[in-house]
Amino acid sequence: MSIALVVDASCDIPESVIREHGITVLPVTVTTDGQEMYDVREAAATLKYYQDHLVDKDKTVTTRALTPNEAVMIIERDCLPKADYVIVQTMSRTRSKFYDHLSEAASVLNTKLKAEGSNKVVRVMDARALFAGVGVVAAHTQALINKGMEGSEVRRLAALIADHVHTFVVPPDLYYIRERARQRGEDSINFVSAVLGKALGITPVVCGHREKNFPCAKFKGFQAAVEGTLEHAIKQINRGTMKSPFVVISYSGDLKDLNQFQGIAHLRELHEDKTIRLLISTMGLSGATYLGPGSFSMGYACDDNEWSKPV
Repeated sequence: MSIALVVDASCDIPESVIREHGITVLPVTVTTDGQEMYDVREAAATLKYYQDHLVDKDKTVTTRALTPNEAVMIIERDCLPKADYVIVQTMSRTRSKFYDHLSEAASVLNTKLKAEGSNKVVRVMDARALFAGVGVVAAHTQALINKGMEGSEVRRLAALIADHVHTFVVPPDLYYIRERARQRGEDSINFVSAVLGKALGITPVVCGHREKNFPCAKFKGFQAAVEGTLEHAIKQINRGTMKSPFVVISYSGDLKDLNQFQGIAHLRELHEDKTIRLLISTMGLSGATYLGPGSFSMGYACDDNEWSKPV
């Protein structure tokens, strides 16, 4: 059975991995002050977007998921000619319309395939994560595909991994998130909390786990928060609690900036000795427009621990 993996552009996974395995990316439309751009996970174009300050909080930025008809066209053109089983993964359905749109597209395609007498099938899976966490599910899924498993078994095992994924986010500017939330009509970051955090120099680490998002740790400053997050990952690796070898990091800026963190060097050593598979990528524009420039995200699948609940 030939299997094709499809992800949306909010999946933080390196462009090199996408190309190596022929993963299909469904674009996200990002509109900045009326100017549209299609995010298809091209690192150079994304970095230029950051460098041109197009995600700054003084800009009005919105994102749009594909319509069902647009998704049908892409999957029919790029996936079905080469695959018998198509797995479409989306970010958490609680944060985007992507899952609903793609479920509708899959229904249309499966009805058409059945009418044609084809045994091919399209299945949609909620990764139950955001940012780097979606990248963990995608990378693990592709590894299962590479082992030659049946499509239904790949989906089952990928769903088990999704249940263990922890996504950590370190935002450099709480005001930015509050402004973006205000533009979306949300109240996810209380103004008083934002002011207090800024005044005291406190940077929270936010954990996303099983579709709940909560602060799991607090540090004095952004640098300390990122280092603390990296150290926590290394602690889980040393404890032997990892459910998948993939550790995914994304950053909304120049990836060279990450070299300043000692934890990055340590993780690269663990990657070199094959203890883990470290994947580092530029953060997708949909994530960057929500979290702001210079934001850090890290995802991996592990047992529940002291950071799996709110502080």
